[in-house]
Amino acid sequence: MLSETSSTAGLGSDASQQDVTDAELQLMEQQKMLHQLKDMIREREESLAKKDAELQVCSWSSFT
Repeated sequence: MLSETSSTAGLGSDASQQDVTDAELQLMEQQKMLHQLKDMIREREESLAKKDAELQVCSWSSFT
């Protein structure tokens, strides 16, 4: 009986270890996606700032 209990406990431990591994993999993937999203936002902000500067130059040149 004791061997059955210990083998069952071992299976539960393996399953919970797999859950932890899966959660870690999900976390790593989410961190990667978050980093990519931040890069995309940063690039978009730079692009918008560049276009805004171009528009300001155009509007100033129309006054002169």
